[in-house]
Amino acid sequence: MIGRFIQRTDAGVAQGVEQDIDNVPYPPRLSTFERVRAGCWAAVEWWDVHVRYRELHRRLDGVRADLVGMGLDSWGFAVYADALRTRLDPRLADGAPRTTSEASDGDWCDTGAFFEGIARKYAAFQAFRRYGMAEREETMRHSVRRVGTYNLLNGGGDRFPSQMAVLRAMDLDLVALQEVQHGTRDDHALECAIANELGMQTMLAPSASHGCHLVLAWNPVKLRRVGYTADAAEGKFHHTLQRVEFVVPDTGAPLTVLHTHLDPFSGDDREGEVRWLTEYAAPGRRTLLLGDLNTIGAFDPEPDWSTLPAHLHSRHRLCREDGTLGLTDRRAIRLLDRAGFVDPFANLRTGRDTVGHWDEKEDGIRRRSDHILGSGITFRAAGVIDDPAVRRLSDHLPVYAVVEV
Repeated sequence: MIGRFIQRTDAGVAQGVEQDIDNVPYPPRLSTFERVRAGCWAAVEWWDVHVRYRELHRRLDGVRADLVGMGLDSWGFAVYADALRTRLDPRLADGAPRTTSEASDGDWCDTGAFFEGIARKYAAFQAFRRYGMAEREETMRHSVRRVGTYNLLNGGGDRFPSQMAVLRAMDLDLVALQEVQHGTRDDHALECAIANELGMQTMLAPSASHGCHLVLAWNPVKLRRVGYTADAAEGKFHHTLQRVEFVVPDTGAPLTVLHTHLDPFSGDDREGEVRWLTEYAAPGRRTLLLGDLNTIGAFDPEPDWSTLPAHLHSRHRLCREDGTLGLTDRRAIRLLDRAGFVDPFANLRTGRDTVGHWDEKEDGIRRRSDHILGSGITFRAAGVIDDPAVRRLSDHLPVYAVVEV
């Protein structure tokens, strides 16, 4: 219709303006050429969605589904928008196109048409990202914090710089890190590296087993530490129980953060360790529990353990008196649930699996092992950063939650 608004000579200005005004509420009928052109554009759009850029649209549809599951929470959207932006930025900056024949199945091609095809979507994501940043400034007045947990797998090794890049992109206010392998060596060099990479304050809790220490890192502007205990369980845990007492600066509200790595070998030991944690869910307390709990959720679907090597079954399944094995051992996580700890994934339809992707021959059962639980606080969003590049960094995936404390 815009094409019908044409330049006119002075003599025909009045008549032309009147005709243009009439065209707004009563647009003229499209010509045959315009109808054909509209049909062509519709065909191109269908081809882009279902063929050429199907992988991009599949990811966008996944984001929309996640938003519905989160009640359209803008925080959750900001995380996914940033994740997709990270994937799109290199392609927008890369001027070397690939041909369709060079692309793998399910991928999209960096042809000239690609830029035209995604420019509109990329601009929309940038707009949502700006909205998310504005939301982040607003939430400072509502005591909202972004927290996360991540098992680095033997201290990260050569993967460490990329792991830190992922955590920086998650923009967390507090993060619990497990398997900070031999983090006390060389004057706590690995702990110092974490502090420098993330720009956070850190506290290390030595593990009693395998040198798999714990490190808790936090933004001192968002959380003020007032107390610390490196081993709140007095040596009773397979690894340790790190406890840090905080005060939320903008409200003065107290917050207890518990960070642990439960026993990976024995359900009986995990149940015993959890008995040290249930008291922190008492009414009136504000508590966050983060870490690798080595158990699925209290109400997660039952995994199919039949593909797991026989020598690993006793770690995850109930052991009967006759030596046979039953369903998944959920005793530890269900004790926490009954004590009053809230699992933000319980009412979300977002993906929650954090392990099972690293070595499919050894343990290829996708399930949850890493948790963020809370008592006396409100969860606004939660998710798992699941991306092919992130899967190559550890046998665990990072988990995040947005909490109102």
